[in-house]
Amino acid sequence: MGSYSEISGEVKAASWYVIHTKPRQEFRAFEQLQNQGYEVFLPCLGAEHLKLGQVQHRTEPLFPRYLFIRLNQVDHDWGPIRSTKGVSQLVRFGGVPASLDDEQITAIAHWANLAPEKTLFIENQAVSIVDGPFVGMEGFFQRLETVETGEERALVLMELFGKTQRVMMRIETLRAGSPAAGAARVTA
Repeated sequence: MGSYSEISGEVKAASWYVIHTKPRQEFRAFEQLQNQGYEVFLPCLGAEHLKLGQVQHRTEPLFPRYLFIRLNQVDHDWGPIRSTKGVSQLVRFGGVPASLDDEQITAIAHWANLAPEKTLFIENQAVSIVDGPFVGMEGFFQRLETVETGEERALVLMELFGKTQRVMMRIETLRAGSPAAGAARVTA
């Protein structure tokens, strides 16, 4: 499918349009539209998720429930797009389909490639302990480390017995949270 078409003797450039997908069906809509021969763009980034106490790395959409499709507004039949599995609707403003030019899509693609992986916690982030012997206490996340059993554990700096201590704990026992107001950051 070409990106330009001849219309009444003049060349009309195709534009990128925004598609709103059904919940958590961005990849399905992307695949279905590609199978129909459309040029589609779904910017993604890596993300850490916690599942059954293990940190898993997944790819997820940069813009949940949205993807981009390249069409010539005049030449393309938009009917099949609306009935594609995973597609909810074409995004419109005042009845006019939302469009982007190639430069905007290129900028989004460039930014998505540079975006760091979305992590559960960042270094020195305040955390609250929600389970285990330190429940109700707070500290500062430092990093994830793999222990001898192959499990990933969080290294947390905590104030214990008047001293800063490094404590290893299961990642699922932590929640992002802020220590008491006015508390100074703990440093090793």
